Amino acid sequence: MNQRWRIGAAFAAAIMLFAVVTPSVQAATVKAGASCTTVGKATKVGTKTYVCTKVGKAKVWKLKATPVAKPTPASFDKCMLPVADGRGDVALGLPRIAARSKTVGDVHATVVFVDFPDMTSRPTPEAALSLVVPRATEIFKELSYGRLNYLIEPNLKWHMMTKPSTAYSYATFRSHHDFVKEVISIADPTTDFSKTNSLVVITNPFQRALSFGPAMTFPYSEGFVVDGNLINNGTTSGSDINYWGPAWLNHEIGHSFGLADLYAYGASSNETFKYTGEFSLMGLSDERSQAPGLLAWERFVLGWLDQSQLICAPSGVGTYNISPVATAGGTKAVVIPTGATTALIVESRKAIGLDSKLSKPGLLVYRVNTSIQSGRGVVQVISKTTLADDPRYFKAPLAVGESLTVDGFTFTNKSTSPTVDVLVVTR
Repeated sequence: MNQRWRIGAAFAAAIMLFAVVTPSVQAATVKAGASCTTVGKATKVGTKTYVCTKVGKAKVWKLKATPVAKPTPASFDKCMLPVADGRGDVALGLPRIAARSKTVGDVHATVVFVDFPDMTSRPTPEAALSLVVPRATEIFKELSYGRLNYLIEPNLKWHMMTKPSTAYSYATFRSHHDFVKEVISIADPTTDFSKTNSLVVITNPFQRALSFGPAMTFPYSEGFVVDGNLINNGTTSGSDINYWGPAWLNHEIGHSFGLADLYAYGASSNETFKYTGEFSLMGLSDERSQAPGLLAWERFVLGWLDQSQLICAPSGVGTYNISPVATAGGTKAVVIPTGATTALIVESRKAIGLDSKLSKPGLLVYRVNTSIQSGRGVVQVISKTTLADDPRYFKAPLAVGESLTVDGFTFTNKSTSPTVDVLVVTR
């Protein structure tokens, strides 16, 4: 081996040794707390990155913090339960049925008073109106967190129908539609319908032939064009206005907004409220009940809660701070989709406002199934207590420390305060 080759080989070996040794030397000198020279210089050792940082008068290597990836909120798409009940006028799916009345901002409610030739006495229009107003408008303001301004605009005179009260019926769509058609025809000469979003017909409260007062939820094609305005939403009163009072109007106009009935159609008297008990006035439409405030899901459908105020949690598992549905602001519900049209929903109910009579506050768990029609159980409150023992679901809310397992999910109320309930969901 000649000398030149020997020198070249030694030089190459030295270079290779340097290449191998340098990183380990560097690793030994670049570590947290070791001195460095150039502030801001970053050096990577293995999978870690160190930055030369000035600490007091010294310059030392500091480990660069690795950003912790925050969980991305689930897309709400999986929680947008569709309208799938096949009925077409009211539902708890999304998007809300287009033919229903606007729910946000000013809603002009034209009130028309009608009487019948067979009636011998009647209150003043003002007295009849006082059965529902102003309380019904106050209830709407509270339920909507001020987003709805339901403007009562009455024509304070009695309009005489052409036939006795016994000749009219609300029993079928057509008979009800014909009644409204005659009311509009008779009232039109003295009533401005040009701004009407919601038509409220108050019949003489002394009459008994029309016992209940249903909502108007007509399709566009069956609406009435009056004063250049289409009218297809509202309600007509019956004698039950004397019992239900203001909540009658809130319940029926709730239908004209698109909400479904939550009580059980055709059930025996002791099972009429087997689905939601006294929760939501779309079930028991009585302000005297314990918790007539609308459910969080209903308020969301109406646009009174924003999507950001509901947590869509497909996996369910987690800890969530939920503020009472009766108060404005904050997270109002956790939604766990369980199928194409179903979800488990948890919200906080406190003895506040409309719910001030609530005997047991806490976390309310219920199921929504948008493939089920109005009056057939589209919402079902879930309780640890049997329906026989607690037919109005007074004991359903979970108090602190209580748990409920449904569909493999266990819901626990971990802690509570006047402003929040802490929900823990496990599987």
